[in-house]
Amino acid sequence: MENLIRTFDYYPFHDIQLTQYGQEDCSPGHSFGPYIRDIFLLHFVTEGTGHFSIANRTYHLKKGELFFIPPDLLTFYQADIITPWSYTWIGLRGIVLPDLLRSAGLSKDAPTLAYSDGLLETLSKVIFHGEQDGFDSPKTMGYIYFFIHELIKCGNVRKHTVSSQRAYIEAAVKYINQNIYDQISVSELAGQLGIDRSYFCSIFKKQLGVSPQQYILHLKTEKAKTFLETTSVDVKYIADSLGYGDVYTFSHSFKRQTGLSPREWRQAHREVS
Repeated sequence: MENLIRTFDYYPFHDIQLTQYGQEDCSPGHSFGPYIRDIFLLHFVTEGTGHFSIANRTYHLKKGELFFIPPDLLTFYQADIITPWSYTWIGLRGIVLPDLLRSAGLSKDAPTLAYSDGLLETLSKVIFHGEQDGFDSPKTMGYIYFFIHELIKCGNVRKHTVSSQRAYIEAAVKYINQNIYDQISVSELAGQLGIDRSYFCSIFKKQLGVSPQQYILHLKTEKAKTFLETTSVDVKYIADSLGYGDVYTFSHSFKRQTGLSPREWRQAHREVS
């Protein structure tokens, strides 16, 4: 394991200051914590993978992503066994930091972020000029603020991405609900949105926790339950009404979702009522 750690005196009158930085090439499974810090830390994963735990949630990270450690919270992180990560980290203090980091979208509930090459290049300039001129010099302080500016830009990219993904999912859910009585193809739905099918499935599951197909099947099953519980129409009619090709496909799907056939569901409901 290779290590580089530098720490510096902290000057309380500074609005923001770099107090430490380091680099580490971790051995497989190397971990740190559980531990509570008294400064703000940013770890930039430059190679490999690992995971980071905070506030009872665990995040898996790879090259090109960073994780944020706020003060006064218990955290734990560990390198992957097969592809252990390398990272560069910095420690920061300052009275303006909480507001600036919130502007970047970083918090205990959103502690990870994809970083740009520009952000890491700016950090290199901070360290270079800090070593040359001192980490409390006006020149270095200027680069620190520029680094925070680049960090906020990365956060804004994420906000835009999340907003765009949410818009896609809202449109998809609306389309599914409006067309639930028809056959709905996931590929055609992605085409309606103008995005790649694999990307659509990925963001749908990320936002809602289920695949588009699972969501469609769940909604069709709920509609079928309503038909079975409130009408006496033939099961074949219900299958046709919900866009199934035949009653056997519908019955198989319904039983897979509920554990009962449509007729068994209707009978059980009537016995309860």
